[in-house]
Amino acid sequence: MPTIPLWVGLALFARIYRSLAAMARAPSTFRQQDVTRAVKAVTAAGVHIARIEIDKSGKIVIITADPTDQPGETTEANEWDRI
Repeated sequence: MPTIPLWVGLALFARIYRSLAAMARAPSTFRQQDVTRAVKAVTAAGVHIARIEIDKSGKIVIITADPTDQPGETTEANEWDRI
């Protein structure tokens, strides 16, 4: 097996390390302030939020809920629930 000089190995390691460090993180597709603005707007409209989804492209989707679906309130949805 051929051996390589130490300086060649270190130069190769430095080149790989620099390329990995440059590609470590992709740019952000959304910011927290974007989500905060969307939540405040939906809440100001009087709509209840069930959950928020954010996809890889940065698209913010707010899933709404009926006020009757809020935790703590009991509603009987099915007559078989009592049995």
